[in-house]
Amino acid sequence: MFFQNIQCSQTTEIVDGDFFEENNPIFRYCEFNNITVCGKCFNATFISCKINFLDSYWSLFNACLFVDTVFSDCKFFGDSFMMCKFINCSFVNCLFGNDAYDKPCSFENIQSINIKNENCIGIPNFK
Repeated sequence: MFFQNIQCSQTTEIVDGDFFEENNPIFRYCEFNNITVCGKCFNATFISCKINFLDSYWSLFNACLFVDTVFSDCKFFGDSFMMCKFINCSFVNCLFGNDAYDKPCSFENIQSINIKNENCIGIPNFK
C-alpha cells in the first residue's frame, strides 16, 4: 500500500487496526500526530514524514526504513528498532526510556546516516 500526503491522529484506525502492519505500507509526505501505540508491530517505509507526539510502549519497529523523517516530542518505552534504517532523520525532544521491567529500547543491527539529535534523552549514538 502506498499513502501520500495524509495526516493521521489518534482518532484514525492506526491504534485499532493494522494500519502499519499490512502489506509493508509506504508513507510519503505524511504527518502523524498524537498517536499512542502499545505492543504494535511496524513494518513500513516512511519517506519525508513528520511523526509528532508519538507515545509508544513495547512496539516492534522491524526493518523499517525512515528517510528524511522528523520525530518530534516522541516517547518510546522498551521499543525495539531491530534492523531499521535511519537516513537523514531528526529526533527533537524525544525520550527513549525503559519499560516496566526496566528494559531499555533496543537498536540491534540498525543502519544510520546523518542523524540529528536535539534535546533527546536515552537516544543511542547513531553512527
